[in-house]
Amino acid sequence: MNQAALREVRRHFTRAVETGQFQLDSLALTKRELQDQLDLVELHLGSARAEAERGVFPGAGLARAYDAAVVAANAVVAAMGYRGRGEGGHENVLRAAAGILHALGERSSRQDLEEVRQWMRPLRHSAQYESARMVTHADMGAALALAERTTTRLAALTRQLADLP
Repeated sequence: MNQAALREVRRHFTRAVETGQFQLDSLALTKRELQDQLDLVELHLGSARAEAERGVFPGAGLARAYDAAVVAANAVVAAMGYRGRGEGGHENVLRAAAGILHALGERSSRQDLEEVRQWMRPLRHSAQYESARMVTHADMGAALALAERTTTRLAALTRQLADLP
């Protein structure tokens, strides 16, 4: 995507934040801090893969896959100059990142992120706070594949927005 198109997306996104469409606060991160977030995404994905290989507790792998997706969403929103606000911060950031993808016309990537928000997020919550048996090995495998697709696109977009290598 060219820089003019990215500037236009930034302008529309800023307007959406200012009008309350997304519950975000201003944030200025350095390139190093953004890269640290992208590195954290890879650590979470690596942990999810290791859990998948062990095959003992699929809820743990799903939680790490979810964490990777949330950190990647945080990174792209931070590259736009914002962060999630208050209670429901994950929800706010996932919605905002989906909004960015929508503005870029990236329908399949936006749908993947919506699936993280609408399927993976509640399943992870239930597994952590209600019953660990709620997550199957098939769920964990699907979550890992979804997180890998989502984080790959969000990391590339973060690099482009922040001019990272």
